[in-house]
Amino acid sequence: EENTLIFFYSDNGGPTPQTTSRNDPLRGYKGQVFEGGIRVPFLMQWKGVIPAGKVYEKPVMAFDISVTALAAAKIAVPADEPLDGVNLIPFVTGQQTGAPHEVLFWRAGLQHAVRMGDWKLVQTVGAGGQDMLFNLAEDIAETRDLAGEKPEVLRQLQAAFQEWDKQMMPAQWVRQDARSAEADGKPRAGIFQGTSPLRQAGRRIDEIFQAADRDGDAKLSRDEFPRSAVFSAIDADGDGFVTINEVRAYYSTQRTQSSTNP
Repeated sequence: EENTLIFFYSDNGGPTPQTTSRNDPLRGYKGQVFEGGIRVPFLMQWKGVIPAGKVYEKPVMAFDISVTALAAAKIAVPADEPLDGVNLIPFVTGQQTGAPHEVLFWRAGLQHAVRMGDWKLVQTVGAGGQDMLFNLAEDIAETRDLAGEKPEVLRQLQAAFQEWDKQMMPAQWVRQDARSAEADGKPRAGIFQGTSPLRQAGRRIDEIFQAADRDGDAKLSRDEFPRSAVFSAIDADGDGFVTINEVRAYYSTQRTQSSTNP
C-alpha cells in the first residue's frame, strides 16, 4: 500500500431499464452517451505522491490508467505504438496545469458524443437523428439543448468528431451471449438477421432501445419508438410509453410464434 498506485472506477452508469437504478441528477443510463451512461466515480491513491482528499475537476478517461501506470513504473510507451491516454500524475499533483484532454470522443453503435471543454455534443439515434448540444458547466443534467442557439459551437464539435471518426476502423466484433453464439463462440447462423428495426445492423434489442431513448428516461414514447405501427401492441399497460421489458416480451412472443408456425 505504501508504494502502490491504486485506481478505483466504474465502467459505466447504472443500467436503469434493467435494475431501476438512478443516476440523478444525470440524464441517461448504461449504454447511452448522456452523462448518466459515461460519467462515473474515479479514484486514485498513491501515498506520498497524490495528495489525500484532493478533488480533480477536469475530465479524464479510463484509457488514462494504462499510460499513468506505465509512467509510474518508469516504462516508456513505444513511439511506434502510441496510446490514447495521458499520464494523470502531473495533473493531480499540480505539477501540470490545464486539462489532460482538449477533446474527448465516444462512439457506441448508433450513438456518439464529443466533449470539448464544457461543451458536449450528443447524437443518440445515428445519422438520421438530430445532434444535441449542452453546456455541462451550466446544465449537468443535459436538459437544455443549445444546438439552435450556438450553431458555431455545434459545427466545431461536429467537425472534430468527423475528423476523429475517419481515423477509426469499423467495429470488428459482434456482441456474444448464450442466445447469439454457438458453443464454440461463433455467431449462430441468422441470429442477427431479421426485419425488425430493433434488431437491425446486428444490434440487440437493448442497445437499439437505449439509442432510441432520446430523453434518457428509460421508456419510449410513440415518437421515439422505431416501429410506430406496432407501438400499441407493445404498450401492454396502455400508459402511452413502452419499457424495455414490454419490448422484450413482445418480440419474444413474436419469435415464439414464428418458430411454431411452419
